[in-house]
Amino acid sequence: MYSFRNDYSDGGHPDLISLLAETAEVSVEGYGMDQFSLKAAELLKEKIGNDDLDIHFIGGGTMANL
Repeated sequence: MYSFRNDYSDGGHPDLISLLAETAEVSVEGYGMDQFSLKAAELLKEKIGNDDLDIHFIGGGTMANL
């Protein structure tokens, strides 16, 4: 069952939690400019099928809703 009440009520997928544990000690640039965000942007552009777009990551649902 899916719930859209908020982003913070449920735990993370086990694969995600595992990856977070693996990278917990990695020091990176500011949010959105780190190697993980840049790779995610590449993958999104590939899935969308358009390289000519900007992808911006933000820290939470409230900012996304704005």
